[in-house]
Amino acid sequence: MSGSVLLSSNIRSNLLALQNTASMLNQAQERLSTGKKVNSALDNASAFFTSQSLSDRSSNLSSLLDGITNGLNTIKAANQGLTTVTSLLKSAKAVAQQALSGSGGTSSYSATSATAQTTGTGTTPQAKALASLLTAAGNGITAGDTLTFASVAGGVTKSFTFTTTGTSTVSDLVDAVNASGVGTAKVNDNGTLSFTSTGNLTVTSDDNTQTSILGFTAVAGVVSTTAGAASTGTDYTSQFNDLLTSVDDTATDSSYNGINLLLGGASNKLTVKFDDTSSSKIDVDSQDVTTTGLSLTKPTTLDASNAQSFIDSIDAALKTIQGMQSTYGTKQTIMQARADFTNNIVTTLKSGSDALVTADTNEEAANVLALQTRQSLSQSALSLANQANQAVLQLLR
Repeated sequence: MSGSVLLSSNIRSNLLALQNTASMLNQAQERLSTGKKVNSALDNASAFFTSQSLSDRSSNLSSLLDGITNGLNTIKAANQGLTTVTSLLKSAKAVAQQALSGSGGTSSYSATSATAQTTGTGTTPQAKALASLLTAAGNGITAGDTLTFASVAGGVTKSFTFTTTGTSTVSDLVDAVNASGVGTAKVNDNGTLSFTSTGNLTVTSDDNTQTSILGFTAVAGVVSTTAGAASTGTDYTSQFNDLLTSVDDTATDSSYNGINLLLGGASNKLTVKFDDTSSSKIDVDSQDVTTTGLSLTKPTTLDASNAQSFIDSIDAALKTIQGMQSTYGTKQTIMQARADFTNNIVTTLKSGSDALVTADTNEEAANVLALQTRQSLSQSALSLANQANQAVLQLLR
């Protein structure tokens, strides 16, 4: 059994005061070193657990904020892709409009088949009678047959119809075409006929015979350029198709973090959560902005005869893209507003958590100084209280 030292009440009172001072000094020094006035549940259970709850929710919302930021960047990538696709489609439309107006080159048709030869014995090519130009089947041009030339240039269409008589000559046809303003006609050195226009030239007839004479495949009412070759100064088809290929490439490259809002499909759907319970969220559907999704096709040949249809399809595609940009813009606005809101909530939660447990360092520093002074005074008081025992010791000596 351990014994105990007998202390006078005066000494014990001073000792207790010194112990309390030391305990408070340790507590103040801990608060200064940690910056917190509540370091465990023992200090203040209510403040400690409330602060912990606020900190946990702040951490969860901070994680969601990263997801919102990724969502914003995904939409920005898609919008950049849409802007580029819009520019490419406008360029493709301009090419189609040039093809429609016939600007940038000339169209020429040259008769190359044997039946188109205007040379003959006993007369010049120009004086040759059209009726004597026979097809392989032996059918010649007769009175009343028509041959229509139409040229589209700068959006203006010019047309001319030549009607034969029983005595019409090659020279009559050439002179009539040259006087029409639709284009020019001439007899080549090899005795063939050729026609040239500054726009896109088409030739139609009411008789297969005439188209055969001009060196074209005989298709009733419409000239087919199997024998007679058509050439243009600008390759509109290649330019147009190259631009549509770039549209597909741009759509494919507009992904962010594995999600592409311009390729369509459920796998590219974007879902952004706004709270830690997943009860508040926003979905952004992916839409196909490739040429397939926009119902755009690449023409085999782009000219005045079909350019308007491609212009119309591009206009429809541009309207679709405008609608997508509007939708994505709205989604982006919502996400940005929620990102700002979440940022503010996180700041509020952190501030509330800190307010419950953070120590006032100025106050704690003042407490340390005061307690150190009190500790010195308590030690002096304890020394004074012990002087009575020291006096007894002097008597025993």
